[in-house]
Amino acid sequence: MQELATLVRPVSPTDNTMVKLAGNALNWLQTCMQILKEHYLENLGHLTKKLENIHLSNWPEAFQVATRKHYTTRETGQAVGSQDTTGTGNRYHCRNDP
Repeated sequence: MQELATLVRPVSPTDNTMVKLAGNALNWLQTCMQILKEHYLENLGHLTKKLENIHLSNWPEAFQVATRKHYTTRETGQAVGSQDTTGTGNRYHCRNDP
């Protein structure tokens, strides 16, 4: 914030002027942060709604096609695997061991 406050350099500034410039810089930063927060929360809401409409039934087949094409190991020719080791239904994707 100090760098922002010193961007405006009046000739022979008074202490009052410098305090106002510092306050203006702080206000500007807070306003920018609020605008960005609102922006990203709004975008997150839109993306969440889009994700809710995605049909998951075709994902296993699409995943296999993508991994076969792009992520096969040179040694074994096997594709990346998808495993649930937690028992929660959450999967992580990793290469199969040779």
